Amino acid sequence: MIRVSNAMALLSTVVAVVGCLALLLRGVSMPSVTWTLLLLLLLWGLAIIDLTTETVPDALTFALVIGGLMHTLVSGWPIMPSLVGSMLLLALGYLHGYATGDKGWIGSGDFFLAAGLTAWFGPFLLVDVLALASIFLVLHGLIVRQTSIALAPSLALSASLIWLEGAFR
Repeated sequence: MIRVSNAMALLSTVVAVVGCLALLLRGVSMPSVTWTLLLLLLLWGLAIIDLTTETVPDALTFALVIGGLMHTLVSGWPIMPSLVGSMLLLALGYLHGYATGDKGWIGSGDFFLAAGLTAWFGPFLLVDVLALASIFLVLHGLIVRQTSIALAPSLALSASLIWLEGAFR
């Protein structure tokens, strides 16, 4: 079982609630705010777990995939690009985990997290999320002079910024 401090759990909840309040103040509909709350809670929960334990739990990444596919379906967006992209990334994650025993600089959970983001953003906007996350990773590495950096926090930050800016409002 993964243990995360109460302060860290509270931090991820506060980030999600503040993001949703910002949307409410901008006049965004309640269903959009509800989907946003789900996305942000899952993303920032994964980010904090990865930051503190260097693991990305499968249960949360699979919830991210299912939630994203449900959102895509309910929103009327084409489901096939998100579904195919997510399934390919899940398969890559399983193959990577099998081949490497999840040892190395990227684990299968990172692939599963990318699959979840694909379900929410689609494969084309995922490129923007990954590009922005890469910039955050490089900046973080330069500032703290680390070579081993958790990927989920950068992905959560970039996905949150792109989502809240309004790609799907």
